[in-house]
Amino acid sequence: MMLHLPKSARYSAGPRGAGPRLPPAAVAGMAISACLAVVMYWHLASEYRALEERYRELQEKFHLYVEKKQALQRQYKDLQNVSQDASRKIVESKERLTTCEKERGTLETALREKQRQIDVYAAKAAAASSAVSSIATKQHPNQEQAADDKQTKRL
Repeated sequence: MMLHLPKSARYSAGPRGAGPRLPPAAVAGMAISACLAVVMYWHLASEYRALEERYRELQEKFHLYVEKKQALQRQYKDLQNVSQDASRKIVESKERLTTCEKERGTLETALREKQRQIDVYAAKAAAASSAVSSIATKQHPNQEQAADDKQTKRL
């Protein structure tokens, strides 16, 4: 890079005549600029390394987040399946309860009918037993006394 300085600021190239020479202030300025460039380079390089490290940390956190999200999605799906199974079982239980209640009503009706029949038969049996007893008493008035005497003798 060649600086375009006024002719009065230029120095002669010396005995060889290789061209104009830069003034010492320009050389010093370029040296300072080079030093600043190196310092900025190292600063930017260290900043880049820090950013890379931060990027890796964020990437790890992101992977952990993704894994956690997937685990939560699996748990949610499992809970959804359990909920659906529970809902299905509740519906089935309600249906069975309804069926059992209908059956219970039918059985209670049948039981009442059978109880009524038993009561009718018991009444008929009691009437028949009473009739037989009265007939037996009319035929043998002392038969009950004879039966009591037999039991007393056995004792």
